[in-house]
Amino acid sequence: MAKYYNRPEPLSFTNLDGDRITSWVEWEETYHDIPRHYVADRDGDSVGEFIKECGGDKILADRAAMLLKEPVFVQESTPGLDVPFGSYGGSRHHDLAIYGRGEDSGKSVFIGVETRFDEPFGDSVQDVHDSAMAQRAAGVATDTPDRLDELLGRYFKTRPDAETLSKMNDQLLSAVAGTLEVGAALSVLYIIVFRTPRHESKVLEQNHRDFRTFMQLTGATDEGYGNPGWAYKMSVGDKDLYCIYEYFDYDT
Repeated sequence: MAKYYNRPEPLSFTNLDGDRITSWVEWEETYHDIPRHYVADRDGDSVGEFIKECGGDKILADRAAMLLKEPVFVQESTPGLDVPFGSYGGSRHHDLAIYGRGEDSGKSVFIGVETRFDEPFGDSVQDVHDSAMAQRAAGVATDTPDRLDELLGRYFKTRPDAETLSKMNDQLLSAVAGTLEVGAALSVLYIIVFRTPRHESKVLEQNHRDFRTFMQLTGATDEGYGNPGWAYKMSVGDKDLYCIYEYFDYDT
């Protein structure tokens, strides 16, 4: 099994303006500057603690190395990165965007990190599509149906039927698109679930079911990380995307 090796230099962080983040105070300020994403004691705080207190960068590199089958150096990172995709204004928010390379191959590696507590993944692709079509019928301009059609055309040879799309999560579809859009040779979507005693276990279980269902519907292969249903490999054209779903206990 591939293992992580020490980085040639410490993992560095930059904010959305490209300025180096030199302290954890600046880290928190970076997240506070993204009000539509920041939630106290969640998002930025939890990711920061994961990196600072738990050696999260090493954990991320270990997981990526296991799936990519070569050691991974993680080098640069940007918290709160939005990646636009497609022709219709789609965008993916990465709670943490990590750039690195494979030690053996020298290939570029991108790890898009999604952090969650007990909030649900949200609506299905079909629900989002139907809602947008209703808006259009009411005279409201929206590109959402076109965005969805474009993404489905990328990832499926034939468009899935309405029943399938009603089981497929829209947020996960955008997560896949925004991870691949970075254009790295090797891409990883890493969903970290911070679990505390006060969170709803039913929501946590449903989120994991939604993740597994999405992967199965897209034809992803189960890579058997730890236990079945926790890591998958999607092949999109000539690109492979590795997707990981993992719990970490978080005290708050």
